[in-house]
Amino acid sequence: MKPYGPLMVEHRLIERMVGVLKKRKKIDDDLIKKTVDFFRNYADNRHHGKEEKILFKRLEKKDMTPGLKKIMKRLIKEHEQGRAIIKSLEKNDKDAKKLIKDLIKLYPPHIDTEDNDFFLPCMQYLSEKEQKKMVDEYKKVDKKYPESKYRKMVEQLIK
Repeated sequence: MKPYGPLMVEHRLIERMVGVLKKRKKIDDDLIKKTVDFFRNYADNRHHGKEEKILFKRLEKKDMTPGLKKIMKRLIKEHEQGRAIIKSLEKNDKDAKKLIKDLIKLYPPHIDTEDNDFFLPCMQYLSEKEQKKMVDEYKKVDKKYPESKYRKMVEQLIK
């Protein structure tokens, strides 16, 4: 398995959560609480954690093209934007509608860039051994933030 495979699977669940947020007319405390939990723990700690602490950390040591380095810096900045939105959402429910719109605006192009412009080209800089080790490291992160919990949460919000 390539290290981008699990990340792309996680993107699909993040996209589903974004879809839930797009369709919601009413933003109540329960939705805010679940949105904060999902994006803080699943999208950020699990998913962005794998990207930043495992994938990007290895790639920083490689002699990547300037274009890929620039994309990686932008992706990290977007992760930081997502964290800031969630922090604000948790503290300020008066702006919840705007903050949720900010999440909806942030994630689709971010995911598209990772899936289509970044993950695959980066693999050329990683040996098969490095790639396998990364997938093993991902499994340790997965145990802390089980996908089943967040998949179930999204399914319940869809209903």
